[in-house]
Amino acid sequence: MLKLPALKIRHKILLFSIALLIFALITYSLLATRLFNADKTAYIYETNALLVETLAADLQTSLASTLKTMEQISNATSHKALNQDGRADFIRTLFQSDPNLTEITIYPLNQPGRNLASKDPLLHMYKLDYLKLYELNKDFFMKLRENRNIPLARLEKQNVVVEDATIQGGAPMIAVYLNTFSSNNEPHVVVGNLRKDKIIGIFSRSDVYTSFLIDEFGAPLAQTSHGGDTLHLSQSKNFIKDILGSEFSKGAKEFVDDDGMSYIGAFNRFDLGKLSVFSYISKDKAFLAAKQLVEKTVLVGIMILLCSVIFSVLFSRRLTAALNRLYNATLKISRGEFDLKVDIKSRDEVGALSKAFDKMTEEIQRLLTETHEKALIEKEIETAKTVQDNLFPHKTFVDEKFQLSGYYSPASTCGGDWWGYIPVGNKVVILIGDATGHGVPSALVTAAAQSCCTTLRQLGIQFNTFLLTPAQIMTSLNTAVFHAARGSIKMTFFVSVVDLETGLMHYSNASHEMPMVSKIGPDGKRSRKSLTVLTGQPDGTLGDDPKTKYHQHEYQLEPGDVILWYTDGITEYRNQKTQQEWGESRLLRALIKCADGNVDDIKSHVISNAIEFGEQSAADDDMTLVVGKVSENVRFRPSI
Repeated sequence: MLKLPALKIRHKILLFSIALLIFALITYSLLATRLFNADKTAYIYETNALLVETLAADLQTSLASTLKTMEQISNATSHKALNQDGRADFIRTLFQSDPNLTEITIYPLNQPGRNLASKDPLLHMYKLDYLKLYELNKDFFMKLRENRNIPLARLEKQNVVVEDATIQGGAPMIAVYLNTFSSNNEPHVVVGNLRKDKIIGIFSRSDVYTSFLIDEFGAPLAQTSHGGDTLHLSQSKNFIKDILGSEFSKGAKEFVDDDGMSYIGAFNRFDLGKLSVFSYISKDKAFLAAKQLVEKTVLVGIMILLCSVIFSVLFSRRLTAALNRLYNATLKISRGEFDLKVDIKSRDEVGALSKAFDKMTEEIQRLLTETHEKALIEKEIETAKTVQDNLFPHKTFVDEKFQLSGYYSPASTCGGDWWGYIPVGNKVVILIGDATGHGVPSALVTAAAQSCCTTLRQLGIQFNTFLLTPAQIMTSLNTAVFHAARGSIKMTFFVSVVDLETGLMHYSNASHEMPMVSKIGPDGKRSRKSLTVLTGQPDGTLGDDPKTKYHQHEYQLEPGDVILWYTDGITEYRNQKTQQEWGESRLLRALIKCADGNVDDIKSHVISNAIEFGEQSAADDDMTLVVGKVSENVRFRPSI
């Protein structure tokens, strides 16, 4: 099977540059066109909707003014009023003042049937100035009257009807029919013929959009005077149908005519005469600028592409020569030759790369040495962790009178917390401590403290009783910690000695957190009121001064009491997202809620509550918790 020859790097650079540039140009063209079209579409929708809204408002204002004039003329017209002095002049003045009206005719109506009382009008006025534009005379108005078909049925329902009154060979007009009354309450039909050029003049606000005025049946009444797009109403019948049937009085949408041409149209429907204004623009015309943008982008892209090809050919030769030297150097590195140097004098990125390459070979040699040393240290730390894990109790202390369970979690591989218990005879010693910091140094200090406690335990086992008091134990621990760390690491500590016969607990505190005791209240339930924190002035920390004197205190335990020893890592456990600490109050609530369970359940509930609060956040300090519980059915003998 034939294999294609491998391309040289300069050819790859050339092909990559061309491909990247073509991709960038295509992406730019697509994104720019899409962004331009989206912005243009929004602009067209907005301006088109604003245009039809303005046209509708102006048309409504103009027609309302004309209707007002027609109503005033009708109000002043009656069989009797026309004979009064000055009334005819008043009517003529009103008629002449309206710029839209070119003819007005008023017919009397029969009240019961709403039919014309007479085909002869009560009033007929006209203006000839508009007819002169089309070389017509007053006979044209007589022709209009003969062909007029007044929509009485529609007038009875909607009071105002607007129709196209243009006839072949005549002046373009719009007929407005008004159902009204005279001042004597005589029913009239007022017919006003409006100059269509005045209405078209309102539409001449924009030479970009084509606008139409249509009646309630979709028949055209007026449109823009400029050429605009060559769309006819017959081709936009679906859009007009949507306008007339829409539940909204205004809107905008895209539509397609019968020839498949796309348009963006907007409409506004108003109540006066049930007229509608709609305006549109073809998408080809609207997005002509986008098409021109793409064409110019292609031309510019071709020019840039040619320039980049020439530059890439010239640049790649010089670049690949230096890269070949670097490539040969990497082959030697792969064979383990780290003492070589790449001598490239260029002041560009390749020169900087060669200097970095030389620096890398030096760093590799240094890192190999450090990695070896670090591996040895990590192995030693794992060994230290294994040893430290063995310093903690491996099982729960269970006695028919008293039970004990503990939890420990270091913040790093090795920790600075430690706890343990020593059962000797009828007594059990509970010890808990917290060395400053965490890690291997703190772990070594805890090992010294545990070693001291182990020695004390052996003495207790030898004499089958624990003769030392908590203060004496604390003094021994202080000596051990001081000589182990020479004051560089200190340790808080709490020693409790519980007499299982009397329930009396003696304790000594070296600046450690005071334990909590949850008691059963008089009502048989546990609450905040029945919770006690041990008292007593704490003494100095272990390892600070070998001459420190420690004191001891006592507390009488009762059946059902739950004692909680802990280090500050529990209460200071922090939610890294909210930066809130769990705190002593949450610890108290958690203890009260679960204190009726056994020691393992209490321990698990408190720890899970803390971890849930912290949302599994990594702890900043070691966390240690010890739970002790006095059996509820125990009977202690009185202490002497």
